[in-house]
Formats: sequence, structure tokens, C-alpha cells
Amino acid sequence: MTSILEMPDSTPPASRRGRPRSAERIQRVLDAAASQFLQLGFDRTSMESVAQEAGVSKVTVYTYYPSKDELFSAVVSTLSDKVAGMAVSQDLDANNPGDALKRMGAQFLLLMRDEQVVAQQRMLFNLAGKQEKVCRTFYDQGPARIIQGVASYLEAAHKAQSLRVEQPLIAADQFLSLLLGAANFKLMLGLQRADPAQDLAHIDACVDTFLRAFAPAKTPGGGSPRV
Repeated sequence: MTSILEMPDSTPPASRRGRPRSAERIQRVLDAAASQFLQLGFDRTSMESVAQEAGVSKVTVYTYYPSKDELFSAVVSTLSDKVAGMAVSQDLDANNPGDALKRMGAQFLLLMRDEQVVAQQRMLFNLAGKQEKVCRTFYDQGPARIIQGVASYLEAAHKAQSLRVEQPLIAADQFLSLLLGAANFKLMLGLQRADPAQDLAHIDACVDTFLRAFAPAKTPGGGSPRV
């Protein structure tokens, strides 16, 4: 059995150091900023409007986050925890890759269909080339951790000889890319809403393709080798 990801500590650093009242104010500021950044975008969001929505003074916002760039970075880091938290502490059987891949696939697509995650990706794609540090933070804390988590399971399955995966990171990337498909492009462009029934059929097809591509070598007797 293997656990593919650990729950990240999503508590803002300042809130861990501050008094309870300060922690509540910081959370209100982050919640208000997340709402405005996702709805209005980076350019149309102001420190003053965030302060108004959070019910604090603009001075308070600047005390916690000296610039809009730093506030935006904190919001992205917080929202990335939702992405990084996929399949938290889920035990997966290395000897049953079909079931494990379907479970990971279902959780991954459920995450990618989440309205907040879609809005965050749209916002970050719009800032590509302008906010490299923030985009890198999101990638490292979100997608990269998911890929690594899937790769960890595939490595365990390879050791159990239920799959033959010599390059687990590449294989994990391929599996997740299979899952996204055309439906993800349409969703990001606002051309189509998610269809749970279609998603389930798509996951089954992707898992079947993946299992065929990474099937373990047959033993001379015709069966798959086991540990």
C-alpha cells in the first residue's frame, strides 16, 4: 500500500505567529483577495477594494502584505493547497493498478472540474510571462506535486510487478495528460460544462489504454510475474 500525497500545511505563516485575532484578520484578507482576484483578475483588483471586502483598513492589508504582488502570491499559494491536496493520505494497492488509477483519475478530474480551480488557472494563464514567480509557485505546489504523487504510486506498482514503469514521472505526466483531453480545453474556454457520466467513461478508457501500454512482461509460463 502506498500514500500518494501528504496534506500540505495551508496555514498562512503570519497567522501561525500572530494572535488569534490577527489570524482571523489575515484569513479575511486572503479570502477577500482570492474572491476578487478570481472574479476581477489581477489588474482590476486593488488593495483598497480587498480591504473593504475584508472589513479592515487598507493600512492593515499593507501591514500583512506590503504590495499587491505579495498579496497575490499569498493567495495563489493558499489556493494551490487545494490542488496539492488531491488524494491526500489515500492508500492505494500497488498490486491493483486498475482500481488505483481509476480512483486517482476520478479525483483528478473532479479537482480539474472545480470552478475555483478553473478560475485560478484562467487567471494564471492570463498572467503568464508577467508573474513568473507566482506562476512557478502554483506549478510547484500544485501540478508538480500531483504528478509526483502519481509517479510515487507507479513506482510502487513497478516494484510490485503489477505494471512495468521504468520512468514513473514521465508515465504519470502521460496518464494525467490522457485524462485532460479535449474536454478540458472546452471547459477552460467556457464552451462546455463537465458531464460526470462522460468523465467516468473517459477515465475507464484512459485507464484501459494506460494498463495496456505499461503491462508487465509475461513470464515463460504465460502469466505476469509477481513478487
